[in-house]
Amino acid sequence: MHPVKVITFEKIKKAISSLKKSKESLSINKIAKKAGIERKTIYNNLDILEYCRQEISIQKEPKSIIEKIGINIEEPKKPSGRELLEDRYHKLKDELSREKEKNELLLYKMNELVLVNSDLRARIDSLEQYILQMKGGVIPLHLKKQKPTDPV
Repeated sequence: MHPVKVITFEKIKKAISSLKKSKESLSINKIAKKAGIERKTIYNNLDILEYCRQEISIQKEPKSIIEKIGINIEEPKKPSGRELLEDRYHKLKDELSREKEKNELLLYKMNELVLVNSDLRARIDSLEQYILQMKGGVIPLHLKKQKPTDPV
């Protein structure tokens, strides 16, 4: 490609990029103005003209495909402050409910352990009395029937 054509082509690429970033629709006239060249320069150079037409067609194509299919693309609705607070409230309410269930289970288990603990203390007291009586040689009748278990 001739050096002048290369410079012109670079100007056109920058112009197209700039127009796309600013979300403007592409046309030969807009591209020429943005690039600072005359429209006839684009029309007189087939490579540059073809490049511009491809870019214009690419920009128009997605819209035409979406229109043909009939899809309505909208950005998802962002929840309002109230909706966010309500969502947070429900999540915290559910979490509180789960924690209450855990606490109830722990309380039940603790009550069971208290009962087991009191039974074990009673057995220990009974065994201590039995040991004391064995040392003294007297075994009460209510303990003779009951065999002490080996402590583990």
